[in-house]
Amino acid sequence: MKIALVNPPWTSKGTWWCREPHLPLEYGYAHELLERAGHDAAIFDAHFFRLTVGELCEQVAEYRPDMTIIATAPSPFSWHCPAPEWGGPQLVVASLGDGAGKLVAVGPHGSTSPQTTIDKLGVDVVVLGDCEEALVELAGRPAFEWSGIEGIAYAERDRVVGRGGPRVARLDQMPALRWGQAWLANHAHHHHRFDEGERSGPGAEIEASRGSVGGKQSRRDPYRKRRFGATLDELDDLVAQGVSYVYFVDEVFLPDRPLLEELAGRAIAFGMRTRIDLWDRGTLDLLACAGCVSVDADVPRLDDRALLVHAKGKIPFVQANLIDADDDEPAEVSSWRAYLRSHGIWTQEPASQFQAPCLPRYSPRWRPRGEQFEPSRA
Repeated sequence: MKIALVNPPWTSKGTWWCREPHLPLEYGYAHELLERAGHDAAIFDAHFFRLTVGELCEQVAEYRPDMTIIATAPSPFSWHCPAPEWGGPQLVVASLGDGAGKLVAVGPHGSTSPQTTIDKLGVDVVVLGDCEEALVELAGRPAFEWSGIEGIAYAERDRVVGRGGPRVARLDQMPALRWGQAWLANHAHHHHRFDEGERSGPGAEIEASRGSVGGKQSRRDPYRKRRFGATLDELDDLVAQGVSYVYFVDEVFLPDRPLLEELAGRAIAFGMRTRIDLWDRGTLDLLACAGCVSVDADVPRLDDRALLVHAKGKIPFVQANLIDADDDEPAEVSSWRAYLRSHGIWTQEPASQFQAPCLPRYSPRWRPRGEQFEPSRA
């Protein structure tokens, strides 16, 4: 089967996520898994290569897919904090016409509002949760057998049905990705980098783990790590192709000593997002020695300032995001921000944690009224 993995062109109007395109990691994994299963898969990323809808659809039509996958959000950074924008995917689906084969929607929207996703896009099926392994199952079965696949939703007799809840990918089964020069030559962007270091080489994104962790408790879905060797193989391939900076897209980058020690032995700088309360002075020192030049740190308490100041003494750019600050006095928050700014730490207004698709408070707020779909557990 021929499968087209399509990322529409996007704008960032009305959203806060980065305007620059990033490597489509989920599509990268899906492509490799589909190829291993004997399928012919190709990625068509209009956002990354700055294609118009017409140019994108022309390329897909020339490929003549049996199945086309449409993303409802542009990159790993926005899949966990989706914008309510449907115009891009809708225009692409309408422009593809009958030459797209079976249409499958992937991305964060299907996890919470599959009925609306199907209605708005006119697709045949929606994947709930992580999409990589689900796409292999969809490609490997005829449509009349899709009812046996966990974590999908589809229309049947004027209603939307499905089996099981959102998918949770086995991240340890994800292969090392190989991005060719066509991709890396178009990726000069160094995400969330503000230091004065050398930026002659391209940037890239990489993933070492998935799932949000608050202290020792899962905040969104189960914390999963990639196979250590796969992460290093992928990183070494990027370095060999001249990449000088990588950003770890992990929802929470943990103080993983073996990984940090390996990073320290490679000539590459990196950035990441974390929670400052998961670190101590020793692990922050190791983080700096490993080549970290950018820390985007969520801060659960006002008294975590000492670790932030220590981090700034070792790492060029540190950002502090105070979360869940409803119980803090505004004057105390203002004083906290002023103190950190005096030490060169960038701060922004306190924000409640974003209610991502798998969190319980997300659905009541964002699911449209009238959404009736409840996946069975049978």
